[in-house]
Amino acid sequence: MKPHIFLHIGRHKTGTTALQNLFYYNREKLWSDLGIYYPKTGLNRVAHHDIGQLFAAPRIETDADLDNAISQDVVQRLLAEIHSCGAPQVLLSSESFQNADPEHVRALLKGLDVTVIVYLRNQADYLASAYAQQIHGTTLTTPFNRYCLGFLRAARFAHLIRRWSTAFAGNLSVGLYRTSVTSQNGLLLDFLQRHLGLCKLESLDAFDTTSGNRNVSLSAAMTIYKWRLNHRLREDYPEHRQLYFLLMQLSREAPWDQNLVLDRKRALPLWLYCHRENQWVADHYLKQHAVFPFNGVKSAPNSMPDLARSQHCAISERLCAEIPSMAAYAPDKAFHFGHPW
Repeated sequence: MKPHIFLHIGRHKTGTTALQNLFYYNREKLWSDLGIYYPKTGLNRVAHHDIGQLFAAPRIETDADLDNAISQDVVQRLLAEIHSCGAPQVLLSSESFQNADPEHVRALLKGLDVTVIVYLRNQADYLASAYAQQIHGTTLTTPFNRYCLGFLRAARFAHLIRRWSTAFAGNLSVGLYRTSVTSQNGLLLDFLQRHLGLCKLESLDAFDTTSGNRNVSLSAAMTIYKWRLNHRLREDYPEHRQLYFLLMQLSREAPWDQNLVLDRKRALPLWLYCHRENQWVADHYLKQHAVFPFNGVKSAPNSMPDLARSQHCAISERLCAEIPSMAAYAPDKAFHFGHPW
């Protein structure tokens, strides 16, 4: 009997890391207790990024490219594992799939019954979190307003959903990411109950929900600081990974800091731009009156946050104490680059 495939494609910044940690660190329990198999092949850390990245645009432009991707050893080993595992249900997860052509992914899983699972996040929160992540993980120096222009296509949820639904004959399950419930493992439980049909599962008490690193977004202050630092930081800076986790730690510790949120001047136009497509998603996939009403958008009342010189210097002092090589980048001089807003 062919297994049913649940393909979790993200989106980015919708608790994917928390979900994937749950899947990975509870592989044996998912299989033994629930009959859900999480394949080993294609795993990059805790998710199937080695598969998703093979199909992410713009890697595949011709039929020959697609045939080459499917013939890759890691793909063939994954398909063999899926067919031989003996499980009634198989779960694959990588947000890299969201950047793939759904028709290419359908060719990858040809002959298998597939349900695509996607989570959506309020676009204003999504934009703030995505920008903070780009600043955090790269040497991006793009100002926020210019970044917003490139984000508009990603904000079109209906466009994404139509493409995946068409490719997989309507077998698409949509969930909403709400930051208010994730601290209570609400997202994890929602995924298992709503999308995998485990309605009788009432809690995660028997699951390991603590293993793995949480991919916490940078706070507002740390985002401004890292944006300034990116103007001076080399792409080949050898301590990037240590800096990444230290800034994450400082985001949790700073008592005067806050999460990055859009001010109303920026949040309202984005909400208006997305409102019609959000309503279409609500009507067709969530059977509810609306999703992401504007009064549910977290926003600052007047302007985006700033970072004072004293705060900037305090962060620099901590970084240089933990990573001595940071002194070569003169973090104090980075202050003069202003802020990204």
